[in-house]
Amino acid sequence: MDPVTVHVLILTDDDGSYTREHRFGLTELVSILTTQVKPYIRFAVTTGHRSHASANNPYPKDADIQGFAFTNTSHFTPTKFDEIWFFGIANDASDTNEHHPLTEAEKEILFRFMDAGGGVFATGDHEDLGIELCGDIPRVRNMRRWQFNHAAVDSSYDNYDEGSGDSPPVLGPHRHDTLDAGHNSVYEFDDQSDDVPARIIPKIYVSGSATIVHSSCHPILCGPDGVINILPDHMHEGECQVPDDLTQVITHGSYTAHEYPRNPYNLQPVPDVIAHAVISPGHTTRLEAKDSFGGAIGNTTQSSLPDDAVLDDYYGCIAAYDGQIASVGRVVVDSTFHHFFNINLIASGSNNTSDPVKALGFNASLEGKASYEVIKAYYRNIAEWIAKPPTQIKMFKTILWNARWDSQLRMHPHRLGVSDRLGWVDYTRYGNVVRDVFRRISSPCSVTRFFYSAIDPLALLLPNWLYVLLHSPDPGPIDYSKVLVDPELIVNAVLAGIMGQIVEAFPSRAHIGHENVDQELDEAIERGVSRGLKRTAQAYRERLEESLKFVNTMEERARQSIEGAGSKRRASSE
Repeated sequence: MDPVTVHVLILTDDDGSYTREHRFGLTELVSILTTQVKPYIRFAVTTGHRSHASANNPYPKDADIQGFAFTNTSHFTPTKFDEIWFFGIANDASDTNEHHPLTEAEKEILFRFMDAGGGVFATGDHEDLGIELCGDIPRVRNMRRWQFNHAAVDSSYDNYDEGSGDSPPVLGPHRHDTLDAGHNSVYEFDDQSDDVPARIIPKIYVSGSATIVHSSCHPILCGPDGVINILPDHMHEGECQVPDDLTQVITHGSYTAHEYPRNPYNLQPVPDVIAHAVISPGHTTRLEAKDSFGGAIGNTTQSSLPDDAVLDDYYGCIAAYDGQIASVGRVVVDSTFHHFFNINLIASGSNNTSDPVKALGFNASLEGKASYEVIKAYYRNIAEWIAKPPTQIKMFKTILWNARWDSQLRMHPHRLGVSDRLGWVDYTRYGNVVRDVFRRISSPCSVTRFFYSAIDPLALLLPNWLYVLLHSPDPGPIDYSKVLVDPELIVNAVLAGIMGQIVEAFPSRAHIGHENVDQELDEAIERGVSRGLKRTAQAYRERLEESLKFVNTMEERARQSIEGAGSKRRASSE
């Protein structure tokens, strides 16, 4: 079975580019996505730029599509791509290149694409950078701050008011400066181009039943070797957030829909800030990079010094929305495009090329390369997670197919199929082996993600801690505090059932060439789900019966004790 192809559109504007030497180049991101590292998935990337290349505007020259427009069917159709990545740079004050904000007709096409399951990633930077391209995209528009009142801080960046809802400023004490001092004790703007990343704090989700607790980060931040807790650093980032109003109905063109809809079970998935960045307070930052910004950074009429000591702060740097619960697309937003640009990864366009580290970025050291591999996993996880639901199901099937022929399962004692005569413990142990192989092929958190995304109706019937319970403002349909069932065991049992059916359907490699492999695999998965659920129900019913016997015994013993005590009191009184 061939790897699943996920079709990705990457779109930028202004001085975003696809040129390796350019500081705002996206060539590293494209290379990371198009380098296949997992056997079940590959990413096919198309690059687009809102402008056409010219003598005064060289940035679009290496894009696959120049002058990109959603209304141009040779550029875009809803079925052509699984997901779109927006790297917005232009704002209302941009004067370096052409302005190409999304038209109303484009917003309608995009809204329909998202509501049909299409995934979206979007980012900008400090203040209102990126607002032209991203500031009015449904969901994206309020999962991240895009607005900025330049007049409010005209005299001093000290006047910035976080309560205003504006994105953080470029300079002053309120900037979101995540720079690490790197290899010296001095914070410098070009530390963003060294091999030392910034630490982030992923949100940890806790779930389970009355007796069993599980914890994990969001799947986007689940790396091959553990939780992804680093990103490239930068002097002035934006901010991600949970929207204040989740009830809005919005219209673009002739299309009107709830921005955050509910599903038929009345569950409403809600955006969540899945990671925070922490600012090291009190440091100032040297701005040797001033000339690369055309002579200055920010508003030079202000009296504020560019290297004001930064204040203590803790803010959202990644937010995610699992719209697939409500049959719409997933969305991810990031606090800054500098988490993805060449200057922050391989130091292209660095202003300090005389420094051997800041001329190479993460490639400057073994430690840097190790950090870079962690960051690369973040990019690939985004691309997997926001893919359309049919693509998620194909991924799940392809991983199972790869697992079927994995040596760990082929050498397992139950490699010829999982008999229903197996005891519950052996049955779930086999499922756990399937899970281990699944994790190795994909990632440690992928089992639950694919399991609940791909197998219906389990996504709504089981205690799906990430996708339903924690993302729903209303109580779920089950009081989980009273449930004694371990959802992890259910997953193991169903995986055992599925793999057992796949082994029976394809007992040897000679059966791989079947004409109807896809259909036979679908049928095996369907039968396996039924088989695993029946075994789970049977096992817990037996446990329940034994538990009831035990409870009845305790009640009888308590009754006998009370009667015995009463008899003794009567005897003593006589």
